[in-house]
Amino acid sequence: MINPILSWFPSSLKDKKASAVHSNPATLDAAHRREEAVSSSGWEVLQALDERSRQVDVWGQRLQDEEIAQLIDEVKRRDDVDSLELGRNTIGPASLNALQRLFASSQSLSRLHLSGCLLGDSGVYQVSLSLEGSLSLEELFLDCNRATDESTYALERIMLTCPKLKSINMANNLLSSLGMCVTDDNTSITALNLRRNSICDKGAQAIGQFLKTKSCKLDSLDMAENEVCDKGALFLGKGLSVNKSLKELFLHGNHLEMEGIRVMGVYVSSNDTLLRITLTSAEDEVDVQVLSSL
Repeated sequence: MINPILSWFPSSLKDKKASAVHSNPATLDAAHRREEAVSSSGWEVLQALDERSRQVDVWGQRLQDEEIAQLIDEVKRRDDVDSLELGRNTIGPASLNALQRLFASSQSLSRLHLSGCLLGDSGVYQVSLSLEGSLSLEELFLDCNRATDESTYALERIMLTCPKLKSINMANNLLSSLGMCVTDDNTSITALNLRRNSICDKGAQAIGQFLKTKSCKLDSLDMAENEVCDKGALFLGKGLSVNKSLKELFLHGNHLEMEGIRVMGVYVSSNDTLLRITLTSAEDEVDVQVLSSL
């Protein structure tokens, strides 16, 4: 977690400003003039942003949509921020429009955190529109947003329209099949985190097909704590048998029996790139060479 540089946010920015104004009547006129140019929350943002840092973190500050929008607009004005943490705040139309303006021009912002914003499928779709054509985004965090399979089109859109995107975190959502978002065209993604979803054998089949494609550049795949069974392990194993990019695979916390583990071993024996795999628990890392001998 990035160290917060905006921990100054009170529970109510307006209350803070109002208190300061009333405690010093001489500042009343100046405060009114400031309000004509920018709202109270925006004024606080402008006063408190650390111009020396390239990381802006307001995680968990419970800011409202307009407040987030004003913060994003200030980030756009600076044009030197490379990491923006907006998790556990309210993301709505105003902030999504501000994100669209930001990514339409930004050359520096490479990491965006929208974790725990409870966007839902409609919100994830709006995010995909806001990010379209970004030439700087490399890491996107959309974990804990109640996204279901209805978000797969939006995820595919993000992958296809953000050419520098390398990593997507979709952990702790409600995805199951993933039929659309893992296609042959998603050539830039190297890390995909799908931990703690509801991915079943059908989803494992889609990912197994993706692993077979020559364009696949995934080197890290986290599917731990899902609903994958032995049949899903078969699909993943077939993908691994021809994949030339994946280095680590997390599958612990699924419903694999000994047969599924044995099947994985058969197919992994022909894989020369996989270095790390977990099947039973996060601490129980399986030696790939031992697995292939099962």
